[in-house]
Amino acid sequence: MHVPMLALAGLPWPRRRSWPESAGTFPGDGRRCFVVLLVSVILHRQRPPRSFPGAITRAPIVEHFLMQAGRLF
Repeated sequence: MHVPMLALAGLPWPRRRSWPESAGTFPGDGRRCFVVLLVSVILHRQRPPRSFPGAITRAPIVEHFLMQAGRLF
């Protein structure tokens, strides 16, 4: 289902530019840019979700200080 949509999106349709290009304009035309963006999105979506290392490392420390203060839950 996704392959035909991606193939259709990659076709070189005639495009009309309605805005001027500037230094901050992202060049989105061309097959190379399409392939790079497609591969980067696929790789990004396939990686496992990250945990939050800050919360994982702080939780035992905070729990220790709460336990020392006698306010553990």
